[in-house]
Amino acid sequence: QYEAAVARAEAERARRACIVDQLTASINALYEQLCERPSESSVLETSVYDAAVGARLGYGERVLAQLADKLRALEAKQAAREAQVKQYAKQITALWERLAIDQAERDAFFERHTGLGPAVITACADELARLRAMKHARMHELVAASRARIADWWQKLGYDDEQQRREFPAFFEPIEAHAGGAADEQQRQQAEPQEEAEAVDDARAERLLDAHEREERRLEARMAEVRPLLQLIAQREELRAEKRQADLDAADPERLTSRKGYDPGRLLREERFRKRYAKRMPVIEKRLVELLVRWEARHADEGPFLYHGAPYTSASLRAAAGGAAG
Repeated sequence: QYEAAVARAEAERARRACIVDQLTASINALYEQLCERPSESSVLETSVYDAAVGARLGYGERVLAQLADKLRALEAKQAAREAQVKQYAKQITALWERLAIDQAERDAFFERHTGLGPAVITACADELARLRAMKHARMHELVAASRARIADWWQKLGYDDEQQRREFPAFFEPIEAHAGGAADEQQRQQAEPQEEAEAVDDARAERLLDAHEREERRLEARMAEVRPLLQLIAQREELRAEKRQADLDAADPERLTSRKGYDPGRLLREERFRKRYAKRMPVIEKRLVELLVRWEARHADEGPFLYHGAPYTSASLRAAAGGAAG
C-alpha cells in the first residue's frame, strides 16, 4: 500500500509539473509578445523565468491557481492590446488610402512596429495623429477630390441635377479651408474670438468631408445594387436609338436612289436590324421589368427609379412594351 501511495503521489507530482511547465511557457510567451517583464517584487512572477520554477514554488493547488490567474490576466491584456492595434490599423489604413500615402511607406511602418508592446501602441497613436494633422491641412483638397469621385458616381448612376441636389445638397456647399500654411499661422496669433471662429470652421470642414465620404460609400453601395438595372437600361436605350435612326432612314424616299449612291446591301441590313430588334427588345424589357419590380418593392418609400431624371418604372415599361406589340 505504501508503494502504491508513493506511485500515486509521484504521478500526481508529474501531472502538476507538466501543468506548471505549460502555464509558465504560455506566460513567458505572452510577456515576450507584450514586451513586458514580471514584477520584481513578486516571487511568483519572477519564478516563471526559472527553469526550476516547481522547485522554487512547489506544485500545490495554490501555485497552480496563481499561475492560471496570471495567464488569464495576460491573455486579457493581449486581447485588449490586439483590439487596440486593430482599431489603430483600421483608422491608419483608411487615412493612408484617403491621403494616397506611398505603399512603401506603409509597408515600412508595419515592418518597424510589430508585436503588442507599449512602443507599438505609442507608434500607432503617433502615426494616427500625424495622418489626422495631414488630413486637416489638406481638407480643401480632400473635399474637392471626394466631389470629383461623387460626380463620377452620379454620371454612372444617371443622376440629373435635381436628383443630385435633392439627395446630397452638401455637395454644393462652399468648401472652407482652415488648415496649414503661413496664413493660418497668422490667424492663430490673432485675438481669441477669431480663434474660436476658426475652431468652428475647422469642425464644419471636418463634418463636410465626413459627409462626402459617407456619400461616396452610399453611392458605391447603390451602384452595386442597381448595376444590373443600368446595364439593361443602357442596352434598351441603345436599341431604341438605333430604332429611331432606322425609322428616320426608312422614311427617306431617296435612300435607295442613285442620288444617295447605290447601296445594294442597305435593304438587307435594315431587315436584319428589324429582326434583331424584334428578338432582343422583348427579352431586355422582360428582364428589366423583373428587376424594376424587385427594386420598387425594396424602395417603395423612395419613389420611382430615376434615370437621368426620368422615372423608369415597371408599369411604364409594360405599357410601352404593350404599345409596341400592338
